[in-house]
Amino acid sequence: MRRLLILAGRVFTSACFKRIFKNLDKNNSGRVTVHDLHHLLRSSGICNTTTVEDLEELVGPTTSLDYAGFLFFYDAMAFKVFDLNNDGFISSDELQTVLSRIGLLDEHDCKEMILAYDRNRDGVLDFGEFKDMMSVRDLSGDGLEK
Repeated sequence: MRRLLILAGRVFTSACFKRIFKNLDKNNSGRVTVHDLHHLLRSSGICNTTTVEDLEELVGPTTSLDYAGFLFFYDAMAFKVFDLNNDGFISSDELQTVLSRIGLLDEHDCKEMILAYDRNRDGVLDFGEFKDMMSVRDLSGDGLEK
């Protein structure tokens, strides 16, 4: 799977995520702390209102994340960006609003995107469906995540 995420108008690929994680993991422990994540969100302008306590609630009882946890964290943050009414689902209207703010897609494209990834056909994306939408298959044929 090639990872592609658009968050706050920035496009993140797998290589970006790996580089970000490595830069945050200053002691090469294979883990990053919620304080590191908080600093990243604030300094990058992705989410200036999130507190360390908010991140601790999102991350759970652990105080640090391995790479897989770090990727889950970014997926969760992206989901929050798109879930404008905080109901736990993303509608085509919400998708349209966020993507139009960053100059991507039109309403018809958003409805098609929802239809393509809405496995349970309820007309909205839940977190799992959203994660599927934000990941694109690696078409290079080598099977390696880029």
